[in-house]
Amino acid sequence: MKEFDATGLEIVEYKLNAYIAVFDGTIKPFSQIEEQFDDLYSSEFIEEVANETPVTKQQMRAHATELLFLGTKAKIVSFVPIDASHFKAAIHVQNDFSNTVVESTATIKAGKIVSLRNVIYTTESETSPQWMKFVLQELSI
Repeated sequence: MKEFDATGLEIVEYKLNAYIAVFDGTIKPFSQIEEQFDDLYSSEFIEEVANETPVTKQQMRAHATELLFLGTKAKIVSFVPIDASHFKAAIHVQNDFSNTVVESTATIKAGKIVSLRNVIYTTESETSPQWMKFVLQELSI
């Protein structure tokens, strides 16, 4: 197995955990997490979802604002390092209107997430225990 310096990944994992912890089910304004958001996502951030227009950092900010307004709960299901600048993650996001697992491969640079690729949104009907077991197996956890 190839070894690599995981320092940058550890920093991003710490920031991601702190950011996701804010989504605890209570309604709050984005201003309460703006500093954490900007510390986690690069100004060059882009999210690529198959067959859709790429999502910018500004659009991601608007989405986070909406999730906070809805009293969303979120938790990291998995965080799997790939190499020194990439990781796979799955995050469970739940509120009164949605129950989704978001999977993606992230690229990091200078301690921030620069891009999310191969983004997959799995909706409530697919979040059964059997499906979650499959997702975890696919992520090699």
